[in-house]
Amino acid sequence: MKILTPDYIINKRRLSNMPNSNVSVEEMWKTLENCGINRKSLEKIHPSPETISHIYSSLKNQKRQ
Repeated sequence: MKILTPDYIINKRRLSNMPNSNVSVEEMWKTLENCGINRKSLEKIHPSPETISHIYSSLKNQKRQ
């Protein structure tokens, strides 16, 4: 069972206004990892939910082309 921390709740609210709001942050991470992005390496720079969403969108757009 996942414990909802205040950061998780705030990030979820912030993401609700993003274009990818129908995709969970965890699903975005899975897509990034499937495209070869190392999660632990990226987490070292503490990306915001918006940054994760932008990277995710870029990867999804590239796959469509």
